[in-house]
Formats: sequence, structure tokens, C-alpha cells
Amino acid sequence: QVLAELSPLGAAGSAAAATAGAPVMVQVECDAGGAERLTRVVEVVIEAQGPVLQDVFHRGAEGSGGDLVATGYVPGFAETLVARGDELDLGIFRG
Repeated sequence: QVLAELSPLGAAGSAAAATAGAPVMVQVECDAGGAERLTRVVEVVIEAQGPVLQDVFHRGAEGSGGDLVATGYVPGFAETLVARGDELDLGIFRG
């Protein structure tokens, strides 16, 4: 629940991705004060040579506010969600 709320996809988008069978992983790190921060969202893509991690979002540099930024990669599950009629703004993936 907490990770879904921190995700750039939002809670509804994260839940929809999960129901689409999306192989998504998140990385959470603790800052100096002990607060947890979502630092990376990746899609696991299965290729002939094995699984590959494709960055979808990553934490920007601290000097830039440290917000999650899109890498420009549009994950496969996004188009699956749109094709089945789920509402998803694909623009969130195009930093």
C-alpha cells in the first residue's frame, strides 16, 4: 500500500499494473534521518538472454529536488493497460 502511494503511477495505477501481471520492482532506501524514500522503479523484461531490468523512474539528484523522474522508457504493461481500457496518461513516462 505505502509503495503504491509513493509510486509515480499512484495507488490506482500501481494496482492496475499489478492486475496486468506487470513484473515491476521498486527500490527503497533510507535517508540519513531514517525516512524511507522510493528511489527507483524498474520493469523486468524477459529477453532471450535472460531477464533485463529497464529503468522506468529514478530519483533525481538532491540538488534538483530529488524527485522521481521518468527515464523515457514506456513499460510494456502501460500499453496493455491502455489497450484494455484502463485510464493511464502515457506522458508520465516521457520525462
